[in-house]
Amino acid sequence: MGYLAQKGCSSVLQLGLIFLLAILGVCMLVAGVFMTYKYGPNSHEQPLVLKLHSFSLSNLSVSNSLSTASWDTSFLFANQDSTFEIVIERYESLLFYINQSDALSCAPVEPIHLGTKRQKLVQIKFNSTACAGEQPYIGDHMLEEIRRDGEEGTLNFKLSMDLLVMYQRGLLGWHYHLKPDCGDLHVKFVAATGNGGLIGDGTKACLVSFPK
Repeated sequence: MGYLAQKGCSSVLQLGLIFLLAILGVCMLVAGVFMTYKYGPNSHEQPLVLKLHSFSLSNLSVSNSLSTASWDTSFLFANQDSTFEIVIERYESLLFYINQSDALSCAPVEPIHLGTKRQKLVQIKFNSTACAGEQPYIGDHMLEEIRRDGEEGTLNFKLSMDLLVMYQRGLLGWHYHLKPDCGDLHVKFVAATGNGGLIGDGTKACLVSFPK
């Protein structure tokens, strides 16, 4: 009889402990949601600013599947916030030809730390050796479109990035998966040399938004 009473008491204690842990978990979840809503980066204007400073290409020839082509870009990564620090972990940058869903080339994005109200100019180079040499496959239809536009003297590209970003505020930190987009990059192209440069002066702002 005493054994059964002890066993019943132990079961009650276990159920009580599980109940308390469940309540604690719910409280922590609610607290996390509240802290994110009140103090998280998505309650402010996007702290991360991304601008394309330069874009040029060299040695582009559609006869060799673009294997010798090289695209040189420079981006300004800036933190416009006075509260959050930003840490961008290593991810990819992708180069597309306009109106195409398949990438032309990829390049790694090295880790970047931005303190409050700080900025950094970063060079990103797209070529056959980037991304450990594993570049996207380029189909004949894309090569034909590039060849046709190149003969007319203008090529059109867009850039996108796949970034894992941490916004840090004191001991608190929030991770977001961001996909900035830099579209409508019109390039003056000289088919005889395979070289080209961005049309127009000044920097180009890229769209950086929080995931919905």
